[in-house]
Amino acid sequence: MKKIIFITLILGCVGLAVINARFPYDRFETISAPEVRSSEIQIIEVANEVDEQIYIEAEKSCTKYGLGENCINDLRAIAATETGGTFNCKKIGDGGLSHGCFQINFHWPRTITTKQTEEIKTSVNWTLDRLIATGYKTNRDRAIMKHNGTPNTKNTLTYLKKVNRYKAEMNN
Repeated sequence: MKKIIFITLILGCVGLAVINARFPYDRFETISAPEVRSSEIQIIEVANEVDEQIYIEAEKSCTKYGLGENCINDLRAIAATETGGTFNCKKIGDGGLSHGCFQINFHWPRTITTKQTEEIKTSVNWTLDRLIATGYKTNRDRAIMKHNGTPNTKNTLTYLKKVNRYKAEMNN
C-alpha cells in the first residue's frame, strides 16, 4: 500500500513549493504561497486516512472470502473512482440516490442505511458482498461495471477504465 508522502519546502521569500506524492496519483505540484490553504492539506490527509481504513477493512473482507490483494485494491480503486480520489465518505451523488465512499445507490433494495454508507467497515462489506453476488469471482470486470450501472455501456466501460487506472497506480 502506498504511504502518505507530503513535503512542503519553503523557497526563500518567493513562494511555497509543494511536492505532493499522494494516493492515487504521484505528481509534483508547485503552488504559490497565496494559493495554499490549510483546508487543501487537511483534505489530502483525510483522504489518505480513509484510504488506509478502507485498506484495513478490505483486507479483512477479502481474506474472509479467500480473495487477495487484487480484491483489496479493487475496493480501494472503486472508492477512489466514486469520490474522485477524495475518499469523501459523506459524498452524495446521483441526485441524492448514491451515498458514501462507494456511492451505494438506493435504487437497489435498501439493505443499508444512509448512515451505514458513511461507515467504512459496513460499506466495504456491503460493496464486496454485492460484487460477489454479481459475479466478481468469475467476471471481475462485469461485477465492477454492475456496481456502476448496466455492464458494457459507454458509461460503465469508462467507469471500469477509471477503476483500473486507480488500481494500476496503487500497484506501483
